[in-house]
Amino acid sequence: LSDTSLVRRLFQSDELLGFVQAVLGRELFRSADPMNCVHLNRFGTGDGLGWHHDNSEFFFNILLQAPENGGEFEYVKHSRP
Repeated sequence: LSDTSLVRRLFQSDELLGFVQAVLGRELFRSADPMNCVHLNRFGTGDGLGWHHDNSEFFFNILLQAPENGGEFEYVKHSRP
């Protein structure tokens, strides 16, 4: 992403950081690593991402476009062994 990308600006905004901190009730810090500070997936027609566990302590998703159909998101509490 370019330094002026709207997506990068959103992820680096103090407002978004403050919102996520308020939801989690804890202080968070941005990654200083330019290759690890924003993760994104782009899906085209027929693409998908199978059910999986992420390695991070928490995550959040931002959908930038509503799917024409499908687009189900499933979260299962306490699903790790």
